[in-house]
Amino acid sequence: MASIRDGLYGWAAQYVVRQQASVGQPAYLYFFRHNTPAERARDLAAFHASELPYVFGQVGTNAVLGPNWPRPPLTDTESRLSDAMMGYWASFVRTGIPKAPGETAWPRFTAGQRGYLDIDERPVARRDLHPGAFAFADALVANRLRQGRDWRLDIGFSAFAAPADEQGGRR
Repeated sequence: MASIRDGLYGWAAQYVVRQQASVGQPAYLYFFRHNTPAERARDLAAFHASELPYVFGQVGTNAVLGPNWPRPPLTDTESRLSDAMMGYWASFVRTGIPKAPGETAWPRFTAGQRGYLDIDERPVARRDLHPGAFAFADALVANRLRQGRDWRLDIGFSAFAAPADEQGGRR
């Protein structure tokens, strides 16, 4: 399951920012790893889209979250993180550059710097998110694309051919 997560979210996000940077377009990458007690109680930690309550100012509310969503608590720490994230996202929409008052500068992702924003209790500028972790996926996807195959179907468990059944079909 981790290989599917890493392929669809981790590798794909880095692939997009690498492509943007390679043609000279500003590119920004973030890694949201912040989690709350409600998430840990469900053995979720940070999960896909768990940053959305922070981006949209929904910390401590039931307003737009689904009934099964583990809600971030309304604490000073969670509120500060939400304020920072709303600042970054709103600035990016307005200017194309994500900035938040009083917060660390979000580094641009470039081929040489590979900057990203590491978001846990506080946003921190970092470089080289999981260096080397996606080399296998890069090679696999490049090979699949040469074969004319869709890369999205070739990440994780589906990266390996299923054995043929007795009638020549795939199991």
